[in-house]
Amino acid sequence: MEVTPKIYQQSIFMDSGAYSLFGLHVGETRDQKGQTGRTLDRVKRKRWGAGDYSFYDLSKGSEFRLYCDRYATFLRRLKHTDVLFTTVDAIMNPEKSWEVQQYFVKEHGLYPVPVLHGGTPINYLYRYLETGKYPMIGFGGLGQIMRIPTYVRWADEMFRHLCPSSNRYLPVAKVHGFAMTSWELMTRWPWWSVDSATWIKLAAYGWIVVPVWSKETGFRHDVAPVQINMSRKPTPRMTKFWWREGVKGPRQTKDRHFDNSYESAKESVHRWLEHLHIPMGAFAGEEMIEAGLAGIPQLDPENFQITEDGATSCFKVRAQVNLQYFKAFELSRLPWPHELSDEVKTYRKPSIFCDKIRHSLDGGLVSRQATGMRIYFSGGRGLTCTPEALTPELKPHIMLTFHDIKSSGTLDRLNAYLERKGHATLKLKQKKP
Repeated sequence: MEVTPKIYQQSIFMDSGAYSLFGLHVGETRDQKGQTGRTLDRVKRKRWGAGDYSFYDLSKGSEFRLYCDRYATFLRRLKHTDVLFTTVDAIMNPEKSWEVQQYFVKEHGLYPVPVLHGGTPINYLYRYLETGKYPMIGFGGLGQIMRIPTYVRWADEMFRHLCPSSNRYLPVAKVHGFAMTSWELMTRWPWWSVDSATWIKLAAYGWIVVPVWSKETGFRHDVAPVQINMSRKPTPRMTKFWWREGVKGPRQTKDRHFDNSYESAKESVHRWLEHLHIPMGAFAGEEMIEAGLAGIPQLDPENFQITEDGATSCFKVRAQVNLQYFKAFELSRLPWPHELSDEVKTYRKPSIFCDKIRHSLDGGLVSRQATGMRIYFSGGRGLTCTPEALTPELKPHIMLTFHDIKSSGTLDRLNAYLERKGHATLKLKQKKP
Protein backbone atom coordinates (compact mmCIF):
# COMPACT_ATOMS: atom_id res chain seq x y z
CA MET A 1 0.00 0.00 0.00
CA GLU A 2 1.44 3.35 -1.04
CA VAL A 3 1.84 5.85 1.79
CA THR A 4 0.67 9.39 1.05
CA PRO A 5 3.58 11.72 1.77
CA LYS A 6 3.32 14.62 4.18
CA ILE A 7 2.45 17.83 2.34
CA TYR A 8 3.25 21.25 3.77
CA GLN A 9 3.34 24.51 1.83
CA GLN A 10 4.20 27.86 3.38
CA SER A 11 2.10 29.71 0.79
CA ILE A 12 0.70 29.24 -2.70
CA PHE A 13 0.82 31.40 -5.81
CA MET A 14 -1.69 30.40 -8.51
CA ASP A 15 -0.55 31.03 -12.06
CA SER A 16 -3.27 31.50 -14.66
CA GLY A 17 -1.72 29.32 -17.35
CA ALA A 18 -1.13 32.32 -19.62
CA TYR A 19 2.20 30.94 -20.83
CA SER A 20 0.56 27.67 -21.91
CA LEU A 21 -2.21 29.52 -23.75
CA PHE A 22 0.35 31.74 -25.45
CA GLY A 23 2.38 28.75 -26.63
CA LEU A 24 -0.71 27.01 -27.99
CA HIS A 25 -2.42 29.87 -29.77
CA VAL A 26 -0.17 32.81 -30.57
CA GLY A 27 2.13 34.02 -33.26
CA GLU A 28 4.69 32.15 -35.27
CA THR A 29 4.35 29.03 -33.16
CA ARG A 30 3.19 25.94 -34.94
CA ASP A 31 3.54 22.22 -34.53
CA GLN A 32 6.00 20.59 -36.90
CA LYS A 33 6.41 16.90 -37.57
CA GLY A 34 9.76 15.23 -37.98
CA GLN A 35 10.58 12.47 -40.45
CA THR A 36 9.41 9.84 -37.95
CA GLY A 37 6.17 11.68 -37.16
CA ARG A 38 7.41 13.05 -33.83
CA THR A 39 6.18 16.54 -32.88
CA LEU A 40 9.13 18.91 -32.89
CA ASP A 41 9.66 21.91 -30.63
CA ARG A 42 7.61 24.96 -31.52
CA VAL A 43 9.18 27.65 -33.66
CA LYS A 44 10.10 30.66 -31.53
CA ARG A 45 8.92 34.15 -32.31
CA LYS A 46 11.38 36.44 -34.09
CA ARG A 47 10.04 39.82 -32.95
CA TRP A 48 8.65 41.16 -29.67
CA GLY A 49 4.85 41.18 -29.82
CA ALA A 50 4.73 39.65 -33.29
CA GLY A 51 2.08 37.10 -34.09
CA ASP A 52 -1.64 36.53 -34.20
CA TYR A 53 -3.42 37.47 -30.94
CA SER A 54 -6.91 36.79 -32.26
CA PHE A 55 -7.34 34.00 -29.69
CA TYR A 56 -7.56 36.67 -26.96
CA ASP A 57 -11.11 37.54 -27.95
CA LEU A 58 -13.38 38.55 -25.04
CA SER A 59 -16.63 38.55 -27.00
CA LYS A 60 -19.42 36.37 -25.61
CA GLY A 61 -19.03 32.68 -26.34
CA SER A 62 -15.34 32.90 -27.34
CA GLU A 63 -12.98 30.20 -26.15
CA PHE A 64 -10.73 32.70 -24.38
CA ARG A 65 -13.62 34.40 -22.54
CA LEU A 66 -14.88 31.02 -21.35
CA TYR A 67 -11.39 30.23 -20.05
CA CYS A 68 -11.27 33.57 -18.20
CA ASP A 69 -14.73 32.97 -16.75
CA ARG A 70 -13.76 29.51 -15.47
CA TYR A 71 -10.60 30.97 -13.96
CA ALA A 72 -12.57 33.80 -12.34
CA THR A 73 -15.08 31.35 -10.86
CA PHE A 74 -12.19 29.36 -9.45
CA LEU A 75 -10.55 32.48 -7.98
CA ARG A 76 -13.74 33.71 -6.32
CA ARG A 77 -13.71 30.53 -4.28
CA LEU A 78 -10.22 31.50 -3.11
CA LYS A 79 -10.93 35.20 -2.67
CA HIS A 80 -10.99 35.06 1.13
CA THR A 81 -7.80 33.01 1.40
CA ASP A 82 -4.20 34.20 1.21
CA VAL A 83 -3.59 32.41 -2.10
CA LEU A 84 -2.08 34.82 -4.64
CA PHE A 85 -3.18 34.65 -8.28
CA THR A 86 -2.06 36.21 -11.56
CA THR A 87 -3.99 37.58 -14.48
CA VAL A 88 -4.40 35.81 -17.83
CA ASP A 89 -2.00 38.12 -19.62
CA ALA A 90 -1.41 38.19 -23.35
CA ILE A 91 2.35 37.78 -23.32
CA MET A 92 4.26 40.55 -25.13
CA ASN A 93 1.01 42.41 -25.86
CA PRO A 94 0.55 44.93 -23.00
CA GLU A 95 -2.54 46.60 -24.46
CA LYS A 96 -4.39 43.31 -24.79
CA SER A 97 -3.25 42.35 -21.27
CA TRP A 98 -4.72 45.61 -19.94
CA GLU A 99 -8.00 44.82 -21.71
CA VAL A 100 -8.10 41.37 -20.08
CA GLN A 101 -7.31 42.89 -16.69
CA GLN A 102 -10.24 45.28 -17.01
CA TYR A 103 -12.50 42.35 -17.86
CA PHE A 104 -11.61 40.65 -14.56
CA VAL A 105 -12.21 43.91 -12.67
CA LYS A 106 -15.50 44.95 -14.28
CA GLU A 107 -17.11 41.56 -14.92
CA HIS A 108 -15.89 39.63 -11.87
CA GLY A 109 -14.71 42.19 -9.32
CA LEU A 110 -11.28 40.56 -9.16
CA TYR A 111 -7.84 42.17 -9.14
CA PRO A 112 -5.35 39.47 -10.13
CA VAL A 113 -1.66 40.35 -10.13
CA PRO A 114 -0.89 42.07 -13.47
CA VAL A 115 2.19 40.93 -15.40
CA LEU A 116 4.54 43.10 -17.47
CA HIS A 117 6.97 41.36 -19.80
CA GLY A 118 10.43 42.49 -20.74
CA GLY A 119 10.15 45.30 -23.28
CA THR A 120 6.81 46.66 -22.03
CA PRO A 121 6.80 50.49 -22.08
CA ILE A 122 6.99 52.23 -18.70
CA ASN A 123 3.59 53.88 -19.12
CA TYR A 124 1.88 50.51 -18.53
CA LEU A 125 3.56 50.26 -15.14
CA TYR A 126 2.19 53.73 -14.37
CA ARG A 127 -1.25 52.71 -15.57
CA TYR A 128 -1.54 49.80 -13.13
CA LEU A 129 -0.04 51.58 -10.13
CA GLU A 130 -2.13 54.73 -10.57
CA THR A 131 -5.29 52.72 -9.90
CA GLY A 132 -4.07 52.09 -6.34
CA LYS A 133 -5.48 48.54 -6.60
CA TYR A 134 -2.31 46.57 -7.26
CA PRO A 135 0.12 46.15 -4.35
CA MET A 136 2.01 43.61 -6.46
CA ILE A 137 3.24 43.63 -10.06
CA GLY A 138 4.69 40.66 -11.93
CA PHE A 139 7.70 40.92 -14.25
CA GLY A 140 8.15 38.20 -16.88
CA GLY A 141 9.75 37.79 -20.26
CA LEU A 142 12.93 35.77 -19.76
CA GLY A 143 11.32 32.67 -21.25
CA GLN A 144 10.59 34.50 -24.50
CA ILE A 145 12.82 35.93 -27.23
CA MET A 146 14.48 38.58 -25.06
CA ARG A 147 18.16 38.10 -24.24
CA ILE A 148 19.37 38.64 -20.69
CA PRO A 149 21.35 41.89 -21.36
CA THR A 150 18.27 43.42 -22.99
CA TYR A 151 16.05 42.26 -20.13
CA VAL A 152 18.47 43.70 -17.57
CA ARG A 153 18.36 47.14 -19.20
CA TRP A 154 14.55 47.05 -19.23
CA ALA A 155 14.24 45.81 -15.63
CA ASP A 156 16.81 48.36 -14.42
CA GLU A 157 14.63 51.16 -15.76
CA MET A 158 11.47 49.66 -14.27
CA PHE A 159 13.02 49.31 -10.83
CA ARG A 160 14.40 52.85 -10.95
CA HIS A 161 10.82 54.06 -11.28
CA LEU A 162 9.59 51.65 -8.61
CA CYS A 163 12.39 52.62 -6.19
CA PRO A 164 12.63 56.43 -6.44
CA SER A 165 15.10 58.53 -4.47
CA SER A 166 12.12 60.27 -2.86
CA ASN A 167 11.28 56.93 -1.21
CA ARG A 168 14.90 56.32 -0.14
CA TYR A 169 15.26 53.94 -3.11
CA LEU A 170 12.78 51.52 -1.54
CA PRO A 171 10.15 49.83 -3.74
CA VAL A 172 6.68 51.40 -3.74
CA ALA A 173 5.11 48.05 -4.65
CA LYS A 174 5.89 44.36 -4.39
CA VAL A 175 7.41 42.80 -7.51
CA HIS A 176 7.32 39.10 -8.43
CA GLY A 177 9.83 37.76 -10.96
CA PHE A 178 8.52 34.95 -13.15
CA ALA A 179 10.99 32.18 -14.14
CA MET A 180 13.69 33.93 -12.15
CA THR A 181 16.22 31.84 -10.20
CA SER A 182 19.43 33.07 -11.80
CA TRP A 183 21.67 34.19 -8.93
CA GLU A 184 22.79 37.30 -10.80
CA LEU A 185 19.21 38.42 -11.48
CA MET A 186 17.79 37.51 -8.07
CA THR A 187 20.44 39.61 -6.34
CA ARG A 188 20.30 42.59 -8.70
CA TRP A 189 16.83 43.92 -7.79
CA PRO A 190 14.67 44.07 -4.63
CA TRP A 191 12.20 41.31 -5.51
CA TRP A 192 9.42 40.48 -3.09
CA SER A 193 9.25 37.01 -4.63
CA VAL A 194 10.41 34.95 -7.61
CA ASP A 195 9.53 31.54 -9.03
CA SER A 196 11.15 28.88 -11.15
CA ALA A 197 11.22 25.16 -11.94
CA THR A 198 15.04 25.15 -12.10
CA TRP A 199 15.26 22.88 -9.05
CA ILE A 200 13.70 19.93 -10.88
CA LYS A 201 14.78 20.66 -14.46
CA LEU A 202 18.45 20.65 -13.51
CA ALA A 203 18.03 17.54 -11.35
CA ALA A 204 16.42 15.61 -14.20
CA TYR A 205 19.49 16.25 -16.38
CA GLY A 206 21.91 15.30 -13.62
CA TRP A 207 22.75 18.75 -12.25
CA ILE A 208 22.91 20.09 -8.71
CA VAL A 209 23.40 23.63 -7.40
CA VAL A 210 25.45 24.14 -4.24
CA PRO A 211 26.78 27.23 -2.44
CA VAL A 212 30.48 28.05 -2.66
CA TRP A 213 32.41 26.85 0.38
CA SER A 214 34.97 29.11 2.04
CA LYS A 215 37.24 28.08 4.91
CA GLU A 216 36.94 31.58 6.35
CA THR A 217 33.17 32.11 6.16
CA GLY A 218 31.63 28.70 5.43
CA PHE A 219 28.87 28.50 2.82
CA ARG A 220 28.58 31.73 0.86
CA HIS A 221 25.43 33.12 -0.73
CA ASP A 222 26.97 36.47 -1.68
CA VAL A 223 28.59 34.87 -4.75
CA ALA A 224 27.16 32.77 -7.57
CA PRO A 225 26.74 29.08 -6.68
CA VAL A 226 28.46 26.06 -8.17
CA GLN A 227 26.39 24.28 -10.83
CA ILE A 228 27.79 20.85 -11.56
CA ASN A 229 26.66 17.58 -13.14
CA MET A 230 26.69 14.48 -10.94
CA SER A 231 24.90 11.83 -12.99
CA ARG A 232 26.60 8.60 -14.01
CA LYS A 233 23.83 7.75 -16.42
CA PRO A 234 23.94 9.27 -19.93
CA THR A 235 21.46 12.13 -20.29
CA PRO A 236 20.57 14.15 -23.40
CA ARG A 237 22.59 17.15 -22.26
CA MET A 238 25.66 15.05 -21.37
CA THR A 239 26.14 14.28 -25.03
CA LYS A 240 25.89 17.88 -26.22
CA PHE A 241 28.42 20.68 -26.35
CA TRP A 242 28.83 21.10 -22.58
CA TRP A 243 31.68 18.56 -22.55
CA ARG A 244 33.00 19.08 -26.03
CA GLU A 245 36.74 19.49 -25.97
CA GLY A 246 37.94 22.96 -26.88
CA VAL A 247 34.69 24.74 -26.00
CA LYS A 248 35.41 28.33 -25.01
CA GLY A 249 33.49 30.53 -22.64
CA PRO A 250 31.97 30.17 -19.16
CA ARG A 251 30.61 26.65 -19.67
CA GLN A 252 34.18 25.38 -19.90
CA THR A 253 34.85 26.42 -16.31
CA LYS A 254 31.45 26.62 -14.57
CA ASP A 255 29.18 23.94 -16.05
CA ARG A 256 31.09 20.67 -16.00
CA HIS A 257 30.91 17.17 -14.61
CA PHE A 258 32.00 16.51 -11.04
CA ASP A 259 34.80 14.16 -12.16
CA ASN A 260 36.20 16.80 -14.46
CA SER A 261 35.84 19.81 -12.17
CA TYR A 262 38.17 21.93 -10.06
CA GLU A 263 39.07 20.83 -6.54
CA SER A 264 37.40 23.89 -5.06
CA ALA A 265 34.10 22.96 -6.76
CA LYS A 266 34.42 19.36 -5.55
CA GLU A 267 35.00 20.55 -2.00
CA SER A 268 31.90 22.75 -2.16
CA VAL A 269 29.86 19.74 -3.31
CA HIS A 270 31.27 17.42 -0.63
CA ARG A 271 30.69 20.02 2.11
CA TRP A 272 27.10 20.70 1.03
CA LEU A 273 26.16 17.04 0.73
CA GLU A 274 27.73 16.35 4.12
CA HIS A 275 25.83 19.30 5.58
CA LEU A 276 22.56 17.81 4.24
CA HIS A 277 23.51 14.22 5.22
CA ILE A 278 23.04 13.13 1.61
CA PRO A 279 25.31 10.40 0.17
CA MET A 280 27.02 10.46 -3.21
CA GLY A 281 25.22 7.28 -4.29
CA ALA A 282 26.54 3.85 -5.26
CA PHE A 283 26.08 1.25 -7.99
CA ALA A 284 26.65 -2.47 -8.42
CA GLY A 285 28.26 -3.66 -11.64
CA GLU A 286 30.09 -0.39 -12.19
CA GLU A 287 31.47 -1.15 -15.61
CA MET A 288 32.34 2.19 -17.10
CA ILE A 289 32.19 3.21 -20.71
CA GLU A 290 33.68 6.34 -22.23
CA ALA A 291 31.24 9.15 -22.97
CA GLY A 292 33.24 10.05 -26.05
CA LEU A 293 33.33 13.72 -25.10
CA ALA A 294 36.14 15.00 -22.86
CA GLY A 295 36.70 11.45 -21.60
CA ILE A 296 34.02 11.46 -18.88
CA PRO A 297 33.19 7.88 -17.82
CA GLN A 298 29.57 6.81 -17.62
CA LEU A 299 27.88 3.63 -16.50
CA ASP A 300 26.98 1.11 -19.13
CA PRO A 301 23.16 1.42 -19.21
CA GLU A 302 22.88 -2.30 -19.95
CA ASN A 303 24.90 -3.43 -16.94
CA PHE A 304 24.41 -1.55 -13.70
CA GLN A 305 22.20 -1.49 -10.62
CA ILE A 306 21.68 1.33 -8.11
CA THR A 307 22.56 0.16 -4.59
CA GLU A 308 22.36 3.52 -2.82
CA ASP A 309 20.29 6.55 -3.73
CA GLY A 310 22.42 9.65 -3.82
CA ALA A 311 23.51 12.66 -5.83
CA THR A 312 25.02 10.51 -8.60
CA SER A 313 22.27 7.91 -8.80
CA CYS A 314 18.85 9.48 -8.12
CA PHE A 315 17.26 12.55 -9.63
CA LYS A 316 14.91 12.97 -6.64
CA VAL A 317 17.91 13.24 -4.37
CA ARG A 318 19.43 15.85 -6.68
CA ALA A 319 16.11 17.71 -6.56
CA GLN A 320 16.33 17.73 -2.76
CA VAL A 321 19.87 19.13 -2.96
CA ASN A 322 18.68 21.92 -5.25
CA LEU A 323 15.66 22.74 -3.09
CA GLN A 324 17.89 22.97 -0.03
CA TYR A 325 20.21 25.39 -1.82
CA PHE A 326 17.45 27.70 -3.05
CA LYS A 327 15.79 27.73 0.38
CA ALA A 328 19.11 28.58 2.05
CA PHE A 329 19.63 31.36 -0.50
CA GLU A 330 16.11 32.64 0.15
CA LEU A 331 16.84 32.90 3.88
CA SER A 332 20.11 34.74 3.19
CA ARG A 333 18.46 37.62 1.34
CA LEU A 334 17.95 41.07 2.83
CA PRO A 335 14.56 41.69 4.45
CA TRP A 336 12.02 43.24 2.07
CA PRO A 337 11.68 46.10 1.41
CA HIS A 338 15.33 46.90 0.91
CA GLU A 339 17.15 49.57 -1.00
CA LEU A 340 17.85 49.39 -4.73
CA SER A 341 21.46 48.39 -5.33
CA ASP A 342 24.06 51.04 -6.16
CA GLU A 343 24.68 49.24 -9.45
CA VAL A 344 21.14 49.99 -10.63
CA LYS A 345 20.12 53.25 -8.99
CA THR A 346 20.57 56.59 -10.71
CA TYR A 347 20.55 59.89 -8.90
CA ARG A 348 17.98 62.15 -10.41
CA LYS A 349 15.19 64.52 -9.49
CA PRO A 350 12.53 62.85 -7.27
CA SER A 351 9.48 61.62 -9.13
CA ILE A 352 6.18 63.31 -8.21
CA PHE A 353 4.37 60.33 -9.71
CA CYS A 354 6.13 57.83 -7.42
CA ASP A 355 5.42 60.05 -4.40
CA LYS A 356 1.68 59.77 -5.15
CA ILE A 357 1.92 56.02 -5.63
CA ARG A 358 3.87 55.59 -2.40
CA HIS A 359 1.28 57.48 -0.36
CA SER A 360 -1.66 55.64 -1.92
CA LEU A 361 -0.11 52.22 -1.35
CA ASP A 362 1.03 53.07 2.19
CA GLY A 363 -2.65 53.29 3.05
CA GLY A 364 -2.69 49.56 3.76
CA LEU A 365 -2.31 47.77 0.44
CA VAL A 366 1.40 47.02 0.83
CA SER A 367 2.59 45.48 4.08
CA ARG A 368 5.83 47.04 5.26
CA GLN A 369 6.59 44.18 7.61
CA ALA A 370 10.15 43.06 6.98
CA THR A 371 10.16 39.68 5.23
CA GLY A 372 12.79 37.85 3.22
CA MET A 373 12.42 37.29 -0.52
CA ARG A 374 10.19 34.32 -1.28
CA ILE A 375 11.10 31.68 -3.84
CA TYR A 376 8.01 29.94 -5.22
CA PHE A 377 8.88 26.50 -6.56
CA SER A 378 6.98 25.47 -9.68
CA GLY A 379 7.11 22.09 -11.38
CA GLY A 380 6.76 18.60 -9.98
CA ARG A 381 4.09 16.03 -10.61
CA GLY A 382 1.78 13.89 -8.51
CA LEU A 383 2.21 13.89 -4.74
CA THR A 384 5.65 12.34 -4.41
CA CYS A 385 7.89 14.46 -6.64
CA THR A 386 7.01 17.92 -5.38
CA PRO A 387 8.94 20.35 -3.18
CA GLU A 388 6.55 19.94 -0.26
CA ALA A 389 6.84 16.13 -0.41
CA LEU A 390 10.60 15.94 -0.97
CA THR A 391 11.49 18.57 1.64
CA PRO A 392 8.51 19.13 3.96
CA GLU A 393 10.83 20.46 6.66
CA LEU A 394 11.61 23.48 4.47
CA LYS A 395 7.94 24.55 4.34
CA PRO A 396 8.39 25.72 0.74
CA HIS A 397 6.40 28.31 -1.16
CA ILE A 398 4.62 26.68 -4.12
CA MET A 399 3.57 27.91 -7.56
CA LEU A 400 0.61 26.03 -9.08
CA THR A 401 -0.98 26.51 -12.50
CA PHE A 402 -4.69 26.71 -13.23
CA HIS A 403 -4.08 25.31 -16.70
CA ASP A 404 -2.94 22.07 -14.98
CA ILE A 405 -5.61 22.02 -12.28
CA LYS A 406 -7.06 18.75 -13.58
CA SER A 407 -3.68 17.05 -13.87
CA SER A 408 -2.23 14.62 -11.37
CA GLY A 409 -1.87 16.09 -7.92
CA THR A 410 -2.40 19.82 -8.60
CA LEU A 411 -5.83 20.09 -6.96
CA ASP A 412 -4.76 17.77 -4.15
CA ARG A 413 -1.79 20.01 -3.39
CA LEU A 414 -4.01 23.08 -3.28
CA ASN A 415 -6.59 21.36 -1.08
CA ALA A 416 -3.89 20.21 1.34
CA TYR A 417 -2.93 23.84 1.83
CA LEU A 418 -6.53 25.06 2.18
CA GLU A 419 -7.31 22.33 4.72
CA ARG A 420 -4.26 23.23 6.82
CA LYS A 421 -5.33 26.88 6.77
CA GLY A 422 -8.87 26.00 7.88
CA HIS A 423 -10.57 26.75 4.55
CA ALA A 424 -13.06 24.61 2.65
CA THR A 425 -11.46 22.36 0.05
CA LEU A 426 -12.36 22.59 -3.63
CA LYS A 427 -13.94 20.11 -6.01
CA LEU A 428 -14.05 20.39 -9.76
CA LYS A 429 -17.39 20.03 -11.48
CA GLN A 430 -17.60 16.93 -13.63
CA LYS A 431 -18.83 17.40 -17.19
CA LYS A 432 -22.10 15.68 -17.93
CA PRO A 433 -21.71 12.72 -20.32
